[in-house]
Amino acid sequence: MSTFGELGAALVIKNQKIRSSFNMSFWQIIIFVVLFSLTLLPALIALTSKKAKGIHKLAWGAISLFFSWLGFLIYYFFAIRGMSKQST
Repeated sequence: MSTFGELGAALVIKNQKIRSSFNMSFWQIIIFVVLFSLTLLPALIALTSKKAKGIHKLAWGAISLFFSWLGFLIYYFFAIRGMSKQST
């Protein structure tokens, strides 16, 4: 049987192995956060926009989430912009 001391030592060794395999520098974390934010930004803009309502807002947000900036721009120019021209 193992004692708590041996178990604790085994957990510390395992923790050090896990920590060393996911070692990221400060700049790598910053780059990751910026890229992650730029990926989610079009969907957030689409979902908070006042130019679309209802199903159009949901579709614009979903397309922006899956296709990022390309989907955001395509849906804006073909659907959202077209809706505003029709209403005026």
